[in-house]
Amino acid sequence: MNCELLTSQNGLVGNYHFNQGFVNANNSGISTLVNAINGDGNLMNFTLSGASSNWVGNSPIITGVSCLSNDTLL
Repeated sequence: MNCELLTSQNGLVGNYHFNQGFVNANNSGISTLVNAINGDGNLMNFTLSGASSNWVGNSPIITGVSCLSNDTLL
């Protein structure tokens, strides 16, 4: 829950990090959600601009830091 999964996990079909947008900013140019494995998804019903942007800050997840084993998840 507090780190990004490696893209090479066995049996993993989708890996969406939800980290493309900027908090309280105009994100209207972002219409796809990047899948780190294959096939990006389309964002639907997202408010992508202004103070009501769906992107939020203060996440404990550090982008680019991966979970190396189940031990790091405990």
